[in-house]
Amino acid sequence: MVVEVQGHRICGDLSPYFNTLSAIHVIHDVFRTVNKNNNNNDDEGHITNNNIVPLSIEFDARVTLDGVAVVSHGPEGFHDGHGVEDKLWKDVKCIDIGDGHHIPTLDDMLNTITEVLIPATPPPENSHVLHAINVEIKYPTTTRGSSSLSSYTQPSLNDRVRIILEVLDEYKRIFYDNNIIIRVSSFNRDILRYVRSARPTIPIGTIYNNRVKENEDKRIPLSIDYVTWMDDEGYTKVKGDSVNICSECITRKHVKEAKKEGLDVMVWFPTIPSKGFIRDDNMDNIKLLLKKLMSVEVHNDGIPPIGVDVLCNNNYLLSLYYSYRYESSRSLNQNTPR
Repeated sequence: MVVEVQGHRICGDLSPYFNTLSAIHVIHDVFRTVNKNNNNNDDEGHITNNNIVPLSIEFDARVTLDGVAVVSHGPEGFHDGHGVEDKLWKDVKCIDIGDGHHIPTLDDMLNTITEVLIPATPPPENSHVLHAINVEIKYPTTTRGSSSLSSYTQPSLNDRVRIILEVLDEYKRIFYDNNIIIRVSSFNRDILRYVRSARPTIPIGTIYNNRVKENEDKRIPLSIDYVTWMDDEGYTKVKGDSVNICSECITRKHVKEAKKEGLDVMVWFPTIPSKGFIRDDNMDNIKLLLKKLMSVEVHNDGIPPIGVDVLCNNNYLLSLYYSYRYESSRSLNQNTPR
């Protein structure tokens, strides 16, 4: 199994302007170069030997006060104590987040993907290649808006999610025709419940985090409900499709138990790691994580080893390189006669 490497906030550290339209162009250039080299069968500097490298990106979605879905992690570009949810789109689009870059609408982002990335992906007949877009829906961080906006009513949580899903619907067909799967993930269980109810065919991922807080010496072991989300308020229990666990919290036990429940496992790296924990900024650290989590259990009955499915991190290119090199080396070792 080759780990799917996912660009955090589209292209990780390949561009400081994450979650922007320019980040799509950056990831396009990398993706096209990688697969061009691969198709030329040149062994020097290859990421794969004979496989198309799947495209996989992650970005964040929020909704403005007046109901426009945008791509924003938050609080980039805001200096007044208010985020996207407290502003109108006409004001959000004018905010310069650096060197003339701006927060795009979700529609603009998906349209740019269709115009820029899809032409660089393998044709539909390569049905074994599945590309992925992971949309993390952020829980709204609203405060009291300015008096000039007091006439606006904050959209409900369900309305915010509905607005995002309706934009995704517009691109469902073209993504399907080009072997691109849309996933939705969130820390918030209510968001995921709504997605599962409104769009039952969209894969959903539950994000888990249990990082050490400042001035704390110990952490409580991360507990995951793999089958259902804990439900103390009468909500319908829902099973997700993946567990997306912070690299600082995940253990081999988590991977093994998730696989037993038929769930995919994503590992994500925090942009700023806690002191003493693995960073994703060099080859040795990526090797350490993959070796720890990939070969969790080797069976003697021909069943392949189980491990993480997706690595979402900031060092996109380095992780992409090593995940395929690790798989190639591991396959050779497993096929060597004993």
